[in-house]
Amino acid sequence: MKAGAEKSKRPAKPAGGGAERKAIYLVYGEDEYRVRTRAKELVDSLCPPAEAAFGLEIIDAAVENAAEGILAVRRALEALRTVGFLGGRKTVWLRDATLFTKDIAEDLKRAVEELTDQIKAGLPVGQTLVVSALKVFRGSAFFKACEAAGTVEECAKPDKPWQQAEYARGQVMEEFRRHGLKPVGRALDLFLDRVGMDTRSIVQEAEKLAVYLGGRKDARPEDVQAIVSLSRESAAWDLADAVGARDLQGALKILRQLVFQGESAIGLLHALEFRFREMIVFREALDRGWARPVGEGYGRKLAWREGPEIDAALKALGKDPREGHWFRGMKLAEQAQRFSAAQLRDGHAILLKAHEAMVSSSVPDALQMELLLLKLLAPSPRDA
Repeated sequence: MKAGAEKSKRPAKPAGGGAERKAIYLVYGEDEYRVRTRAKELVDSLCPPAEAAFGLEIIDAAVENAAEGILAVRRALEALRTVGFLGGRKTVWLRDATLFTKDIAEDLKRAVEELTDQIKAGLPVGQTLVVSALKVFRGSAFFKACEAAGTVEECAKPDKPWQQAEYARGQVMEEFRRHGLKPVGRALDLFLDRVGMDTRSIVQEAEKLAVYLGGRKDARPEDVQAIVSLSRESAAWDLADAVGARDLQGALKILRQLVFQGESAIGLLHALEFRFREMIVFREALDRGWARPVGEGYGRKLAWREGPEIDAALKALGKDPREGHWFRGMKLAEQAQRFSAAQLRDGHAILLKAHEAMVSSSVPDALQMELLLLKLLAPSPRDA
């Protein structure tokens, strides 16, 4: 199964239509939004909202210490051992649990062992336990008991950066389809650039875009630009993109907006340093003939050569530029081509000096950042 997919032995209809109703459901994984929404979906199917007043008990298990964790486990056990109203079925939701990681206190571990023993012995007739958690130690007796007695679903995110980018792109495409939106040109990639890779943000911003478009279904780049909010990380990328495009006026405008929003000048400076390091790598690869643009229009991308020397040099960077998303790689190559190799090295040196000055000078950070942009982008004798 591909990384990033939801892995499960998922029942079609856990609570009705003659389908088997399991006693245990464990939903976990790094994708917090998917974990929460999938657990809510399960709970609603097991205990419809009309029955929730007497048939559902929710126990918040996002605890900060062992004492709170023990209390949450005790409440769960008590709820499971208590007969439902008039003998009816009952669903217990242990929500957002932080109790099942590898390194927990001994007294909390003993409480979790008691819950595990209850799962192994079988829950009372009519009782169902749903557990949602970001992290669960897969080698624990608790995890193995849930696997043996019920259904386990993992909402995982991929590990590698390029897989994360593809996973997030798939989430965007899924939300666009759900709202009937058809991206035009580079609207989808622009959306992803602005929102980032957080699933919750993707879902919320796609819904906002759909409401903004009204009855129109074609989502254009200008629509995304107008209504989709920038994540904190994407905001810094927007500034770096303007600098990479050598757009001084655009960079100054974005900088002033970010300063008004209270963004850290040091954080923005770090983003620019990182962008110049990336452009230096791409400029070098282009100059050496290791990479070359191919294709036309929107489908334009980089074609990379292979060979022992190239592999050794690129892998020694720590982050191989070939492993990134093709769209971003092409963007970085295009930006690198707007500077000579010497200009990129000079720019990086200017950024390092600005970093030193910012932590030691009494000049306001906003003014130092504006001066920095002028040094990086204003025409110079070297340009001539």
